[in-house]
Amino acid sequence: ALEVQPGDPYINTYHAYILAADGQAAQGIPYAERALQLDPLSDRTPYLNILGFVSFHAGEYRQSIDALHRNQERGGPSPDAFEAYIVAANVALGRLDVARTHLQILDSYSEAGSRANIPLSRFRHPEEAAEQVLGRIRELRAIDAALNVNDG
Repeated sequence: ALEVQPGDPYINTYHAYILAADGQAAQGIPYAERALQLDPLSDRTPYLNILGFVSFHAGEYRQSIDALHRNQERGGPSPDAFEAYIVAANVALGRLDVARTHLQILDSYSEAGSRANIPLSRFRHPEEAAEQVLGRIRELRAIDAALNVNDG
């Protein structure tokens, strides 16, 4: 598809997603960035979410957070699962207070009946991708629990 329509932003962004799902997230970042260059103004597109998702799995946590926040700020689609990526990326960066705030937002989604399904079904090894995100969230919850015991 890229050979036929290299200037299509949707093809570029989904190519980035497919690369991440295939374990090649770092190679997907330029395609996600290209999609934004090709269509920078549309707020209802998945481009920033995909950039945040791909960046997270490439270990580019600041870029992931920035993309996901920019998407939220401009009113783009913001599935519950991407709040989990914001939590996990902040934990990876050692920004535990920020991560706690976003964890409360994520927990409020669960209380409201939303499902925070992380879009991992297309990953070659979905259990590894899930562990990467959910492991960071468990890490934060363990730190919180330890702090609460010591404070109590």
